[in-house]
Amino acid sequence: PRQADAVVASPRPAATGPAAPSPEYRLQAGDVLEIKHFYTPELNETVSIRPDGRISLPIAGEVEAAGQTPAGLRDILSERYARTLRDREVAVVVKEFAGRRIYVGGEVLTPGVIRPPGTVTAFQAILEAGGVKSSARLENVVILRNQGTPEPLFMTLDLRDGVQGGV
Repeated sequence: PRQADAVVASPRPAATGPAAPSPEYRLQAGDVLEIKHFYTPELNETVSIRPDGRISLPIAGEVEAAGQTPAGLRDILSERYARTLRDREVAVVVKEFAGRRIYVGGEVLTPGVIRPPGTVTAFQAILEAGGVKSSARLENVVILRNQGTPEPLFMTLDLRDGVQGGV
């Protein structure tokens, strides 16, 4: 896993402007989380999300973390800690993100796995895979995206306008 800027869920969300918000990050197996207690720092923990999607914490026990947003996990933990802690304000900080993998296949020159450091578009992933073959059907590019939920998201894109004269 690589070090990355932290994604933080604080007890009081900041105000947002009029711009459309980008989708919130969903936690996944391999992410490293820092669980911070404001009034009981002795309970602070750094934990990794296991392959089964769970984390183990004192008092809170086994908690399903994968698929949650940091704010959603914060709310779940706050509820769990309410049973035993009077002051249960907690923050969830993503310290390290699991290594992202993008599988590029089909009519590209070098199909395989790319590991981008950040967000990439479908067009950028195709370029990273060496571009398209002359037999590629750019009006029918299929994306299969893991949303952190049991059902993946399927999309079909038309990239003909983005690729002028072949890549």
